[in-house]
Amino acid sequence: MINIKVAILDDEQKDLKCVHDYFNQHSTSTIQYLCDEYETITNNFYNNYDLYVLDIELKGIYGLDVAKEIKRINPNAILIINSKRNDLVFESFKFGVFFFIRKDHFEIDMSFAQERLNQHFIETKKYYSYQTKQCVMNIPYQDIIYVEKIGYHIEIHLNNGEILQENKSLKEFSNYIQSQIFIPCHQSFYVNLSYVKKLEDNDFVLSDCRIPISRRYMKQVKEAYIHYLNSKV
Repeated sequence: MINIKVAILDDEQKDLKCVHDYFNQHSTSTIQYLCDEYETITNNFYNNYDLYVLDIELKGIYGLDVAKEIKRINPNAILIINSKRNDLVFESFKFGVFFFIRKDHFEIDMSFAQERLNQHFIETKKYYSYQTKQCVMNIPYQDIIYVEKIGYHIEIHLNNGEILQENKSLKEFSNYIQSQIFIPCHQSFYVNLSYVKKLEDNDFVLSDCRIPISRRYMKQVKEAYIHYLNSKV
């Protein structure tokens, strides 16, 4: 069972209930959505949620400013806008919004969003089992930025800055990973595409580093990256 923590922000009680009820009714044996309702922002709002569902027009608050702050504090969180402001659909995507729900088409839009959400969370909530002589540690795929081959071992670079070493080849690593968001781009590198900012020259550009793309992998890397970007639209 995958438990997804959801924060719903709306100053209209009926809209809060509508979203909450929808997630309750569409939780499954695989994914359960655990919802908290907010009519205004409190101290614990920005932390520890997997998914945020926000209205844009709130009393004294602009919803897209809230979206920007969420992405700053909790960059891995998924954002959904639930609004009557259909004219702001394209504007909202500048803030990393995953899906835009039109309140006047709630059931139709939410069904599409739900399907994408389920696919996303099933993918990102998978774990890689990191093994040493002392322990086995389950690392969520979404926490791994890239993996580098160094001599006869690999280094697993995590989003908290930690680097784990494992006596394993990249091929062995790839056999354990069941995900299309990880791709080889060089004989020494596997990259998580969700951390790629852009493809520039012969490199993947990440927030804090550049990962080389070898000529051998260039064609399949471009195809995989375009496919990944299209899947996010």
